[in-house]
Amino acid sequence: MAPSGKISPKRSRTGKGSPKKRRPVTKKPRGQRWGIFSLLLTLSLWSGVVLAALLVFYGYDLPDIDTLGKSEKQPAITVLSEDGETIATYGDIYGQYLSVSEMPPHLIEAVIATEDRRFYDHFGIDPLGIARAMFINLRAGHVVQGGSTITQQLAKNLFLSP
Repeated sequence: MAPSGKISPKRSRTGKGSPKKRRPVTKKPRGQRWGIFSLLLTLSLWSGVVLAALLVFYGYDLPDIDTLGKSEKQPAITVLSEDGETIATYGDIYGQYLSVSEMPPHLIEAVIATEDRRFYDHFGIDPLGIARAMFINLRAGHVVQGGSTITQQLAKNLFLSP
């Protein structure tokens, strides 16, 4: 209080003029950025959990890789004599499996050139090949070509039934 008993007006810290009015509190852009970041972080974590659950669900009943080459093949056609003896079988080819190192290099190059020319440029699924095939099939109005890779064909033959 002032010595005369009157209340003096409040002054700013600088001592000049009337006191400053307070601005209303608004959210700072930093808070909005943090909210967006936390939302994206939460979504990515939940996406990872869902992806892991899908991998476990679909990978649970896959066959063991070591037993894939040991499956017994059944002939498609068996020709029998009148008394029931097998004369010939036609269908699956019987023989021994070869490793890649036992095959001639030109055979491997021929298969890759014929089936999947971009074999070394993708990770097993060729997005460009799938997009190309989809575009051509849509333009033709029916399925004209496919975009599967050697890896996808192998997985289809090993894991799916005919």
